[in-house]
Amino acid sequence: MKTAIVLAGRHEVTKDRYQPIVKEFQENGWDNVIFYEPKWRTASVEQLVSDFIASLPEDNEPLTLFGFSLGAMIALITAGRVTVENLILCSPSGYFAEYDIALTEDDRAWANENLRDFRNFSATNTISNAKVTRGVILAGQTELMQWPDFKQWVDDLKSYTGWQYIELPETGHEIEAPAYQKAIRKVIRTTL
Repeated sequence: MKTAIVLAGRHEVTKDRYQPIVKEFQENGWDNVIFYEPKWRTASVEQLVSDFIASLPEDNEPLTLFGFSLGAMIALITAGRVTVENLILCSPSGYFAEYDIALTEDDRAWANENLRDFRNFSATNTISNAKVTRGVILAGQTELMQWPDFKQWVDDLKSYTGWQYIELPETGHEIEAPAYQKAIRKVIRTTL
């Protein structure tokens, strides 16, 4: 049974926002498509990842993980602990030790309060531990220009992994943006 899990981002999460993505997986051969919203009140990356892994169905191979924003970070870390056939990272958050100094004051304050252990996670180690057959990274051109730390993380992620990279013109941190939705549909239909 092919399983795809769609991990929501932290901002304004509604299941409806991700429904087109769930539907696209269903229409393209995934038998089991699960929408997963992490418990954002959890105050550690480790607990977010552990909770997610505990929720995985027992028969989950081949497994496709799709994550947006902080959901993408959880998916990436999870890929170092379970085998993932397809990993799709949309605007992946980079709350890793290497990017601590590049975070804006607001992002660092939020991370210190909500992801207190983020400095325990190395981007380099996380990437090297990832057990992924096929990886795809998507990011919006506008968000890359807006946040230098995010651009550095995406550039490093591309460089370290060699995974397919899609930059979305004139698009910000908005999974529901038409350019994002179009690119996601294309990835699901033609890449995976």
